[in-house]
Amino acid sequence: MKKNSVTLNISHHTMSNNQWDILSSLYKTCRGWIGYSSDSIPYWFSMDENVKHINASAEMHGLVFDGLMEDDEWEKWLKEFISDSSDKLGFKVVDMED
Repeated sequence: MKKNSVTLNISHHTMSNNQWDILSSLYKTCRGWIGYSSDSIPYWFSMDENVKHINASAEMHGLVFDGLMEDDEWEKWLKEFISDSSDKLGFKVVDMED
């Protein structure tokens, strides 16, 4: 397993409150969802950052996902999230590095 990180073009500057509600609902449908930490960070698979996990944080420059998992599983999970979020949010969600 290795650490992975991606920043998506989902930010406070471009999304409405309704879109944030949709995103919160979408989190719960993603494979591995386990809930929010005590400091409101969404997690998938585990909240222990020393084992397989994904978490997200809304930063000024975009929505950042960090995780620890095999590359192929990371890519599959991320591809599903980007596809689902693009459909539900009404705009094309992309990796900010692309």
